[in-house]
Amino acid sequence: EYDFADRDITDITFPNNDYTSHVLEVELFQADDNEPSSEEIIASMEKQNLRPATMQELLHFGIQYPDEQRKNTIVALGSVWTYPYGSRNVGYLWGYSGGRKLRLYWFGYGWGARYRFLAVRKSDLGTSDAVASAALEPLDARDVKITIRGKEYRLVEVEDD
Repeated sequence: EYDFADRDITDITFPNNDYTSHVLEVELFQADDNEPSSEEIIASMEKQNLRPATMQELLHFGIQYPDEQRKNTIVALGSVWTYPYGSRNVGYLWGYSGGRKLRLYWFGYGWGARYRFLAVRKSDLGTSDAVASAALEPLDARDVKITIRGKEYRLVEVEDD
């Protein structure tokens, strides 16, 4: 359950066209540099055989590991949405002892030390120096609901034409 969700996070701005039916190995990636850019973080992930998680993977992670966002802000750089006036944005999970939030942040800003980036292992080749590792179990989108301020939303699977 989220106490707040950005109103621009919808199934239109972040469609569920990347739904996976198999277990993914996900990691919370921490950047080495001070205030790295999104591009630098993605390049660092690539070197460790990781890719940035999508919005749907971030939502699934928040469902399966709801307390992780209270430890650090968790960002998904794999799904970028552009506002009508041009800024590019990505989703992140943030929390505190009294609640959980699902927000958007500008892709172009530098990222501070409190941010962790949800990453997905591309294959079983090697290991990384990630902060944490976990299995992201498959979820049937028809059975997943997210509650925001008492209102229920369902994840929907978008079929490719």
